[in-house]
Amino acid sequence: MTGNPGLAKGGSGDVLSGIILALMIQSGNLSEAIANGCYLHGKSADQLVELKHSDKDLLATDVIDGLASVFRTFL
Repeated sequence: MTGNPGLAKGGSGDVLSGIILALMIQSGNLSEAIANGCYLHGKSADQLVELKHSDKDLLATDVIDGLASVFRTFL
């Protein structure tokens, strides 16, 4: 399970929706896109809080910026 209280901020749901939509367009599988999108969203926030943010100063734009690092862990 991934995610932390830093995701309880304005814009975080918009970021999650965008991730899910991008994955849905690529795979065509909604269930898979939702599961993977939720994981990636939470993992990005977790890595950011681990490395350079607290859950109090994490912004939705930080989560977007952190996605590249999460994707690199899968390559």
